[in-house]
Amino acid sequence: MNSITSSSKNNLIQNFYIIGFSPEDFFKTNKAGNVGEYADIFKEQIEDIHSIKPKIITKYPDNKKNVNSISDEVIIDHCFTDGMIKAFKKPLDGYSKKYFQFELDNIPQNYPNDEQKIYSKIYFTCLEFGESISDYYKFRREIFNTTANVINIVNYDKNEIGGVDIEKKYSNFLIPKVICFASVMPFFNELSILLDCIYNYNLSKELFPPFGMENIIGQIVTRIPIPLKTDYQLGLEFKTSAFAQKLTFPLCYISELHINSSANMPLVNIFRYFSPEDIIRIFKYILFEIPILIFSNDKLILSLYWGAFFSILSPFKYVYPHISILPKKLYGLINLEHFIFGINEIYTDDFFYNNKINLDKTVIIVNVI
Repeated sequence: MNSITSSSKNNLIQNFYIIGFSPEDFFKTNKAGNVGEYADIFKEQIEDIHSIKPKIITKYPDNKKNVNSISDEVIIDHCFTDGMIKAFKKPLDGYSKKYFQFELDNIPQNYPNDEQKIYSKIYFTCLEFGESISDYYKFRREIFNTTANVINIVNYDKNEIGGVDIEKKYSNFLIPKVICFASVMPFFNELSILLDCIYNYNLSKELFPPFGMENIIGQIVTRIPIPLKTDYQLGLEFKTSAFAQKLTFPLCYISELHINSSANMPLVNIFRYFSPEDIIRIFKYILFEIPILIFSNDKLILSLYWGAFFSILSPFKYVYPHISILPKKLYGLINLEHFIFGINEIYTDDFFYNNKINLDKTVIIVNVI
């Protein structure tokens, strides 16, 4: 075991990610490094953007020598389930933040058996938000203004395509981006609040001397220990002149982690959408091992339902494949005999036909609108 892995194994948070479409990708360079053109993501109608591929813009730490050994591609697929970034209209209330979580099996490490219960899974707590398209154009103009004397700029000094002011026309559209923590324990509530603090801090553009945002994230990732049962309680305070947030992390027994992996998920949320009778019926289908697909275009709803039902099932475990947010490229898994999958879209009668899925069994459809 290398020293970096050894030093990081006691950290609650293993990585911080920013996933989306980087402003730098607006530009296409030739072999000489000159900017030839920028990526015209508005070539057709804004609603028809299907060619923008998400990527990990930032990952801290950026090495692969820590406990988290899950590939970047798998993480991207779970954050952007259809493998593409689609711009969306700004909501009327201006609120565009969404929270969700998922867990992935981790490649086993050479740890004692009692520690495998911690490191066998990595839990991802995510905040998705929309960035204004005007921010991308501002970035583009800054690059052009600072580099016009040293690189070749093709005739793109105006925000126009076909005589249309694109920045003005699409001012009400946002491009999604995800910030994410990868942790060795499932603390959805606390880590969601922490992500929200980071988002608000960055939004305020506030400097926090002598620390910038990168240093703050570095401190969060490297200095929060795993809150195992001790005589002390783990607390964290995130404070700026604009806002303050105090967090207290629940303490855990390693021996209980595999039983209560969803205990941090508030069960009361499922009663907002299901009647007690429906909850009992769905739970009965889980016990009878009947395949279940939960459809919703809200990733948080998928996270809540998936976690809540498995928490109810505790101390028993569902041994068949179960994924809270199934990436579109893995829809073929629906052909398995037993499963519980969350599908990040609204169910339609032609879902199976459109995705070339031939059903030869009974599948329970839960469509949450």
